[in-house]
Amino acid sequence: MVAFNLAQPISGDLTVSVAAAPGRNSSTSNADEGVSITATMRRGAPVSVTVAAPGGSASPSQVQDVVHVVDSQVHIGLPGAILEPLGSDWHWWATARSGADSGRCPADGADESSIRVVSVE
Repeated sequence: MVAFNLAQPISGDLTVSVAAAPGRNSSTSNADEGVSITATMRRGAPVSVTVAAPGGSASPSQVQDVVHVVDSQVHIGLPGAILEPLGSDWHWWATARSGADSGRCPADGADESSIRVVSVE
């Protein structure tokens, strides 16, 4: 599962994305070898999700079965095997965009080597 915890409850339009690629940071890896997940909410309700990997992309027909919005959180259910092609050494970054507002984690210029994944479910 991928989870986003935002600063305020989700009631409007929002797009969240997360990507993961091999290697310790974005300067030493090729994002084309990675996995990306993008989910879009309209008025707080999930309307689309796309999972892209080197082998292609997929979008489930029943978005509400995969994307759940609860207050200020967005949960996206994914099979754990989706990260296996990245190997044991990989990094991630995420963005959230609502209208003119956007955010990135880790923030631009942050030391990506300090960010670790502690568990993948």
